[in-house]
Amino acid sequence: MTSLLLTSILSRVLACSFAAGVCNQVFNIFNCRTLDSDHEVLRIDYRVDCSDPDHTAYRYLAGMMIAVFAFGIPFAISILMVGRMREYGSGDDTDRFMTRRVADELKISDIEAADAIRDVMTGREYSFLVNTYK
Repeated sequence: MTSLLLTSILSRVLACSFAAGVCNQVFNIFNCRTLDSDHEVLRIDYRVDCSDPDHTAYRYLAGMMIAVFAFGIPFAISILMVGRMREYGSGDDTDRFMTRRVADELKISDIEAADAIRDVMTGREYSFLVNTYK
């Protein structure tokens, strides 16, 4: 189950990082086309010369943005989610008591009740991710 959960988290983090429009535009800065032996232009805007020193500076800036937006933010979110997952896995007596009460009230198993409680808590804490894509 832990492997499945980690796979699910990693797939969501990767999908989130590469689906964003910001990353798509930043990756376009590296997409140049050679017109002749010494003239290289940006594919999305032929007015931009890729060999220009200004464009080289933008490439460095784009590399930093890719590091932050495509890898840094999802990595930070995954660290937070793994920490939260460990907290849920540690479960003290109060958590077991609450799970038992929810299971009795809803007439479901303890495992289903624990999953429902975890889903509600996770949804409340990470709802900003869902709201981003609305």
